[in-house]
Amino acid sequence: MYLRAGDLSMVYENGFLRYIKLGDYEVLRMIYFALRDHNWDTMPGQIVDEELDIQERSFSISYTWKSTSADFPFFWNVDIKGTSDEQVVFSIEGEATADVRKNRTGFCILHSVPENMGNACQITAPDGKVVSGQFPRYISPHQPFQDIQKMEWPLDPFGDAILSFSGDVFEMEDQRNWTDDSYKTYCTPLEKPFPVLLKKGEQVSQRVDLVVHKKQEISEVRSGACILALGKVLTKKPALGIAAAPLSEPLHPNYAEKISQLNFDVYQIEVDFSNPFWRENLKTRLIECQLLNLELRVVLFFTENYLEETQVFLKEVKSDVGVHLNDVLVLSKHHKSTPAKMIDEVVPMLREALGSTAIGAGTNAYFTELNRDRIQDESLDFVSYSVNPQVHAFDDSSLVECSIAQAYTVESARQYFPQKGVHVAPITLRPRFNPNATSEDTPLEEGALPDTVDSRQWSLFGAGWTLSSILSLAKSGADRAVYFQTVGLNGIFLGPDAQLAEAHDLRVPKVYPVYHVLDVILSHKDADWIPIQSSDPLSVCGLAIKVENGFKLLIANLKDQELHAEVAFPVVKYRMVFLDNELQERTDSVRFFEEEISKLPLSSASELKVTLPSNAIAYAEII
Repeated sequence: MYLRAGDLSMVYENGFLRYIKLGDYEVLRMIYFALRDHNWDTMPGQIVDEELDIQERSFSISYTWKSTSADFPFFWNVDIKGTSDEQVVFSIEGEATADVRKNRTGFCILHSVPENMGNACQITAPDGKVVSGQFPRYISPHQPFQDIQKMEWPLDPFGDAILSFSGDVFEMEDQRNWTDDSYKTYCTPLEKPFPVLLKKGEQVSQRVDLVVHKKQEISEVRSGACILALGKVLTKKPALGIAAAPLSEPLHPNYAEKISQLNFDVYQIEVDFSNPFWRENLKTRLIECQLLNLELRVVLFFTENYLEETQVFLKEVKSDVGVHLNDVLVLSKHHKSTPAKMIDEVVPMLREALGSTAIGAGTNAYFTELNRDRIQDESLDFVSYSVNPQVHAFDDSSLVECSIAQAYTVESARQYFPQKGVHVAPITLRPRFNPNATSEDTPLEEGALPDTVDSRQWSLFGAGWTLSSILSLAKSGADRAVYFQTVGLNGIFLGPDAQLAEAHDLRVPKVYPVYHVLDVILSHKDADWIPIQSSDPLSVCGLAIKVENGFKLLIANLKDQELHAEVAFPVVKYRMVFLDNELQERTDSVRFFEEEISKLPLSSASELKVTLPSNAIAYAEII
């Protein structure tokens, strides 16, 4: 729902305010509240008793938000008001209905990166002290601003904004550390001990005031078709890989053949020395690598016996002459990032035995771990970190924002680790584990799906998200990007998880839509890639591939609604096919786009206007 507070426009969604803008200028990305338990998990909830009074240039909204987590019973009474003089007041009053352990209860405010990066911000502390600073250009490892009661920053050239807080002390973190596309101002300061016992009946009351002072009249923003223009040819493209699935037997030859057809650059496997069956697992994965005919990337998870484990591993891989070991990532089972001592002792052994094999270190968790514990070792060829878009938020819009923000991690890694390759691997839709948990994971209920599974993996949205991610990493200059896994509910084929999907009544296609996106991209990995500049990149993204007589286009609708787009470069003739909701469950062909488009004649056109069905992927040939 679109709202106005004078010349401020915004979206009301699931009880929160998003994309608060002055004309086309984004003032804030989001105002919301969050409940985080002792493991930093976000508690789900539902809205009841919602009342809305929406006027042309003002609004008033109230509702009650109730936690739906049995382990964290809590409710908020919420009141949101927007006035015709560009002011927004968001207040919450909450209460725990049982004793709970919390790491955070209260407001979070997201500041968009493009409008603020490197720009000034003035902070007023609760004691009245004023500090001037800047929004970080490169990703800050720690809080750029602390002890915040009020913050002011320019909205050049339109005016300035003031945020005031009450009910707690706030500070800011750079959420790009976790590939969120924002800086976040939040409560409570992390220097205070957590978790904290919130007793039954204990109340929490907070308020956020946003005031915008205009310096000029604001032009009305006209909605219309998304404009798609050609960007600059990429001078560098990442090597793209896929990770092994956790199978007890080697990948079935039928799936190995289909994956080989995709023309990936590398196959990633993991060796966990704490697993007593690591040798057997390694042999299985090496067989798969030969079936796939790919270069091998090995991630080594060492224990405290890493010197002995290095020697045994080298004997195992040297005995298998049919595999080319392209690069090795050195990680620790007991540290979030690779310890310096491990690098000093293990890397020379690997270097002597493996010759030209690239050797790196980093983290199996988020970029923040690498950023806060920076590896500075000349013996390394690359640094590596993993990515997923669901650390702080879980809706489609937030996931799209995160795909775009992946570029910031690469740019910052280039700054902080000069002359090192930058590997982003693995890239998954869901977190594979919680590196910040303070207690053991709760066992899964019998028959439940693992927390690592997200149904968007086999959806059109997942395919579009992957395209957006590849574009982001390619434009920022990543050297390597490893996606998902071969088969299963976290793969690109259903494969051996068919019975599991059936048991949970999941409608899962045998060939996932993301396969078809990867097929087009990898079939043309040696051609010129030209990212499409979208006037609304959170809604539509695309890639143009230069071919002999024109272009091939991949265009993804990232919204769950029909959208209109216009191609803003010359078109003489074209043909186009769509992978949409009607077709996605019937695309068992692994060459879907090429087969379907070959059936169509070329159409003449002086301009190309496209109606994109909900979450559809369009594939076009243009001359």
